Amino acid sequence: MAQKQLQIYDKATIDSKLQEIKGGSGDSIATLKQSIQTNAENISNITNSKGQANGIASLDTSGKIPTSQLPSFVDDVVEYNSKTAFPATGESGKIYIAKDTNVTYRWSGTTYVEISSSLALGTTSSTAYKGSDGNENRTRIIALETDMETAQSDIEEIQSTIGSGTGGDTLTGRLTALETEVDNNKASADNSISTINTEISSLKTRMTSAESTNTSQTTEINTNKNNIATLEGLAVEIDYNSASGIITLTFEE
Repeated sequence: MAQKQLQIYDKATIDSKLQEIKGGSGDSIATLKQSIQTNAENISNITNSKGQANGIASLDTSGKIPTSQLPSFVDDVVEYNSKTAFPATGESGKIYIAKDTNVTYRWSGTTYVEISSSLALGTTSSTAYKGSDGNENRTRIIALETDMETAQSDIEEIQSTIGSGTGGDTLTGRLTALETEVDNNKASADNSISTINTEISSLKTRMTSAESTNTSQTTEINTNKNNIATLEGLAVEIDYNSASGIITLTFEE
């Protein structure tokens, strides 16, 4: 039959192996068990102390400590949309804030009384202006004043440059001088145009005369051509000397 062996370590061997694992003087199994038991009890005590006196605070579903576990002074300040939304009967020791005016009140036992002449932030006649907004406006006003001073300086410089009158190195003086120069140039141009027009008229007259002369000369040339053609028809012999350019016509007597 097959045999099966079961090895069981004695307490000394277990303690020795635990010492090897821990790298130092090992605890006995009994001591370890006691430590585990103590730790379990401590964990249980911590768990059971949640939300209890002298214990630890618990958290609600939103991860915050419930109001019931906070000191009473923590919720001594409560807010409502307006004074009319306050409870009909208030509680002593609490401060009530109306969010529409940011004014604070206390319960006197019979009515709500403003704690003091509260400084409420806002933009109405009964409120104070927000400090950060006021500082921002102050910065902008200073920058605007600087820009206005620069603009005024530029305006004065422009006015000085423009100046007045017809002379000097002012803009007005230079403009007046330029207008005078333009007028002079215009008069000179008008004279030049008149001279050119006269010359063009004379040229047209000469061209007309030349055309008339050319017509007369053309008529004369044509007459000469006809005469030459007639002579050529009567000649019995025509001789042309290319060297002298002379044409010799021979006629019968």
